[in-house]
Amino acid sequence: MGCKTSDTDCIVSIFDTKQNQPATNKTFLFFQDAPFAPLIKAPAAIEAHLDKNGEARVHLPAVSGWARIDDNGVSYGTSLKPADISNGGRFQLYGPSSNLQSTNLFPSKFVLEIRKPALMK
Repeated sequence: MGCKTSDTDCIVSIFDTKQNQPATNKTFLFFQDAPFAPLIKAPAAIEAHLDKNGEARVHLPAVSGWARIDDNGVSYGTSLKPADISNGGRFQLYGPSSNLQSTNLFPSKFVLEIRKPALMK
């Protein structure tokens, strides 16, 4: 299901659970963790435009990082571990807390799925 090598092509798809449809015309972003920043420059964000099915083929390294999309000026994201990328799966993308009294409540509007591409015949 996931991306088995340390750095390979994956299919990411994002589903809008509120609209019950694929998230189209959005950009998927992946920011690699940079534990030594600012001593060592952080790698550039990986960007992929989602197609009409809410999918994009992207070259993802199996490293820790932050996956994100923006929706009408609001960011939704989640942290990923190397195993999350290698094994694939579904992950909730969380938005900012809407409750000023508690920062432990984060709404989830999108689901990210990571999988390896189907083998070509």
